[in-house]
Amino acid sequence: MHAHHRGQPHAERAECRLAEAQLRDAIRGRTLATVLLNRADGEGVRRDFVLPEPLAAPAQA
Repeated sequence: MHAHHRGQPHAERAECRLAEAQLRDAIRGRTLATVLLNRADGEGVRRDFVLPEPLAAPAQA
Protein backbone atom coordinates (compact mmCIF):
# COMPACT_ATOMS: atom_id res chain seq x y z
CA MET A 1 0.00 0.00 0.00
CA HIS A 2 1.54 3.29 -1.08
CA ALA A 3 1.11 6.28 1.24
CA HIS A 4 1.82 8.82 -1.50
CA HIS A 5 -1.18 10.41 -3.19
CA ARG A 6 0.17 12.01 -6.34
CA GLY A 7 -3.27 12.70 -7.85
CA GLN A 8 -4.74 14.69 -4.97
CA PRO A 9 -2.04 17.38 -4.55
CA HIS A 10 -1.76 17.89 -8.29
CA ALA A 11 -5.55 18.22 -8.66
CA GLU A 12 -5.66 20.75 -5.82
CA ARG A 13 -2.84 22.73 -7.42
CA ALA A 14 -4.69 22.80 -10.74
CA GLU A 15 -7.85 24.03 -9.03
CA CYS A 16 -5.89 26.73 -7.22
CA ARG A 17 -4.34 27.83 -10.51
CA LEU A 18 -7.75 27.94 -12.21
CA ALA A 19 -9.19 29.91 -9.29
CA GLU A 20 -6.36 32.43 -9.51
CA ALA A 21 -6.85 32.82 -13.27
CA GLN A 22 -10.60 33.32 -12.81
CA LEU A 23 -9.98 35.82 -10.01
CA ARG A 24 -7.60 37.80 -12.22
CA ASP A 25 -10.15 37.86 -15.05
CA ALA A 26 -12.92 38.91 -12.67
CA ILE A 27 -10.74 41.62 -11.15
CA ARG A 28 -9.93 42.94 -14.62
CA GLY A 29 -13.66 43.20 -15.34
CA ARG A 30 -16.26 45.25 -13.50
CA THR A 31 -15.61 43.14 -10.37
CA LEU A 32 -12.67 45.49 -9.69
CA ALA A 33 -15.09 48.20 -8.55
CA THR A 34 -16.85 45.80 -6.20
CA VAL A 35 -13.53 44.56 -4.84
CA LEU A 36 -12.46 48.10 -3.99
CA LEU A 37 -15.81 48.73 -2.30
CA ASN A 38 -15.99 45.49 -0.29
CA ARG A 39 -12.26 45.10 0.19
CA ALA A 40 -12.50 46.15 3.85
CA ASP A 41 -15.11 43.47 4.55
CA GLY A 42 -13.25 40.64 2.84
CA GLU A 43 -16.22 38.29 2.93
CA GLY A 44 -18.04 40.44 0.38
CA VAL A 45 -15.03 40.25 -1.91
CA ARG A 46 -15.05 36.47 -1.74
CA ARG A 47 -18.76 36.39 -2.53
CA ASP A 48 -18.22 38.48 -5.65
CA PHE A 49 -15.29 36.28 -6.73
CA VAL A 50 -17.33 33.10 -6.46
CA LEU A 51 -20.02 34.54 -8.76
CA PRO A 52 -19.88 32.51 -12.01
CA GLU A 53 -21.74 35.13 -14.06
CA PRO A 54 -18.89 37.70 -14.27
CA LEU A 55 -16.39 34.90 -14.90
CA ALA A 56 -18.53 33.59 -17.76
CA ALA A 57 -18.38 37.00 -19.48
CA PRO A 58 -14.68 37.97 -19.64
CA ALA A 59 -15.04 40.73 -22.26
CA GLN A 60 -18.11 42.88 -21.80
CA ALA A 61 -16.80 46.47 -21.70
